[in-house]
Amino acid sequence: MRRLPFWGFLVLVIVGLPLWLWNMPKRRASSVINSAITSANRPNRAEPSQDSHQKSPQDSLTQQQLAPQPNAGKRNQSKATKNTQSAPPVRNTPAAPAESRDTSVIPLLRKGAEFRAAISKTSMTTATTIAASNAGVTVSAAQNPPTSLQVEITAPPVVVPSEFKGDIRNLPQRITQNERNLISRPLELEVKPSKTKQTLPGAEPAPPAPPRIPARIPLAPMPSPTVTFDGMDYNTNGGGHPPDTVGDVGINYFVQAVNTSVGIYNKTGGPAITTFTFNTLWAGAATGTPCDTSHQGDPTVIYSSQYDRFIIADFAWTNLQNGPYYECIAVSKTSNPVTGGWWRYAVRADDAAHPWLPDYPKMGIWPDGLYMAANMFDCLTATCSFAFYMEARAYAFNLADLVSGAPLRAIVADTNSANYFTLLPSNYRGAPPPTGAPNYLVAESNTAFAWEVFKFHADYVTPANSTFTGPTNVSQTAYTGAADPVPAPAPGNNIDTLADRAMMQNQYRNIAGVESLWVNHTTGTVSATTPTGIQWAQINVTGGTVNPTPVQQQIFNNGADGLNRFMGALAVDNTGNMALGYTAASSTLAPDIRYVGRLAADPLNTLPQTEVTMLPSVARSVQTGNCGGAPCTRWGDYSAMTVDPVDECTFWYTSLYFPVQGANWVIPISRLHRCYVKHCQSDAASGASDGQPGDQTDGRIRQLVVGNDGWQRCLVGLFKRHERDHRHYARPRRRSGQYCADSYVRQPLYQDERFRLSAHHLHR
Repeated sequence: MRRLPFWGFLVLVIVGLPLWLWNMPKRRASSVINSAITSANRPNRAEPSQDSHQKSPQDSLTQQQLAPQPNAGKRNQSKATKNTQSAPPVRNTPAAPAESRDTSVIPLLRKGAEFRAAISKTSMTTATTIAASNAGVTVSAAQNPPTSLQVEITAPPVVVPSEFKGDIRNLPQRITQNERNLISRPLELEVKPSKTKQTLPGAEPAPPAPPRIPARIPLAPMPSPTVTFDGMDYNTNGGGHPPDTVGDVGINYFVQAVNTSVGIYNKTGGPAITTFTFNTLWAGAATGTPCDTSHQGDPTVIYSSQYDRFIIADFAWTNLQNGPYYECIAVSKTSNPVTGGWWRYAVRADDAAHPWLPDYPKMGIWPDGLYMAANMFDCLTATCSFAFYMEARAYAFNLADLVSGAPLRAIVADTNSANYFTLLPSNYRGAPPPTGAPNYLVAESNTAFAWEVFKFHADYVTPANSTFTGPTNVSQTAYTGAADPVPAPAPGNNIDTLADRAMMQNQYRNIAGVESLWVNHTTGTVSATTPTGIQWAQINVTGGTVNPTPVQQQIFNNGADGLNRFMGALAVDNTGNMALGYTAASSTLAPDIRYVGRLAADPLNTLPQTEVTMLPSVARSVQTGNCGGAPCTRWGDYSAMTVDPVDECTFWYTSLYFPVQGANWVIPISRLHRCYVKHCQSDAASGASDGQPGDQTDGRIRQLVVGNDGWQRCLVGLFKRHERDHRHYARPRRRSGQYCADSYVRQPLYQDERFRLSAHHLHR
């Protein structure tokens, strides 16, 4: 054999070494994936943690169930033969071939110590980079994702609804054990963010922490709830742990949903008008889909003020590993969800080209549609204990079709990228967005300190004109990732915080033409994992332009007082006042439901309307017991803050607590009334202006307001610039056939000496 000359060896080194180095991350990621699969198939290993959605007695998994399925590398091909309902893409770049998608997935993203050990956060960063590269979207640790996606848009077949007629109070009021046993929920699937997120170029530094007592900021507690009553509970209505708490408020009703039941309440308080399960609502629907018999949870509740209709939904399947998977959407036929009937739409949520589980579906109302997004996972075992994250998927359902019972048109957008996770559609209340404005979906970046904002425009008449674009990165204050889980007092189980995931809802407000998105998620502090807190932000999207710098943002943990705060939900009223609710707990404090807020004129990046408990004088305890063989640690998964459409300024909040130690969660509902009068008109006879700084004389201003009992009142107030208190009262005055009443209040001077009147001070 001839020896290779020296120059030949040198050429091999020069050419081969860079190629070897370039492929090394891929080999490393492949090794990590193979290690995870080998770990999953290893005999005599510990049972996986079940701090999860697993609900039924079948929760305990066998070694055979945990083992990877044969020919896993061909899962797309095998599933495609089982799924036939799909439509060809109508625009944009085609999806990558199945073989490419097989190499661009992120392996097993679920809770469980053994898998966290097999796939470290550092290795996950490598896998994420490779996944994005193979999917056509290159992301490195040092740069932002590109502004274009390999998006595939389809118009699936229309769905003809079935109809529920009659009084919903005639349905069974309790969940049965048989219904609980039928639930085959997957373990909670998640993508862990990069261990070291990157700061966006040009991002503003974190604002300085406000002083404990900010100068001229009137620290005042949020008002205590005006109404609080218990909603559903596990023993009567629950399908498992966590409850997946959601709810929304309409003109006359508050509708709440948990896994896997619905409760309808008068706004004046409990008990429930009726409670029923999703399975009983759909019994007899005869759609020929799993929606008829096999509801699996992850509920949503949305109220459309545009049509005065409630929309409730959850997902369903009969084969968790192979699908098909459905989203079961029910829409009240009238403004009365109790006796007015419901339209029931069984919507296929996957298709032959994307035969994956649509986990964690979240919804938002837009003038033209009900928008939804889901995290798509390819389940490799019968219980989905091992899965690959494939992509984020977005849906637009024609709202006019939904409320009228017409065949439902829809547009579906596949990102074909595993680089984006948990997209939250925007949910508008009050003034609608401009005609033709896209729905804005927001995700928490896995690789950068940023909110990722996408735009989804759906054209139901000409689907080819539909677009899905983004993301635009909106900078965040840098932070340390939140601890997950966090402790509860003994003997309580630890609590899952769902750290770093964007939390429902992505709230849209259009106030005098200024359009904003309001979002939140759980973080640690700037320098530590605990105490966990809520990072919230206001993002300006006026005129369709996403500003890459937030209007305001804050990591709120009440001055790092040692309590962990998580599972946040916020809402904004029609003048820009905001309320934020969450769970607060520590190793010595039993989990409590609390909330905090800000007024529109408060200093930016602050929540001066200080923390209040939603459960004053109510005993609270801890969650104990096992879920599928391991301690139950899942907590809520989400909570819901919303605004009353009657006055557009009363907040409602629902979350969970445990009144006694054990497994019986209870979901209370509270009305947090705080209506602030704004833009008061001056009384010309007084010679005063509008009560702004600089007024030199006493002024009289008046404003028509709505009290917490729904009565309109004509409010007249006296304002004097240099006094340290305000006198304001309601004079008897006839307006629209109703009378005002007398009231007298003294309260401290507000910042900048602006005059404000609060309707919750008024009495009949």
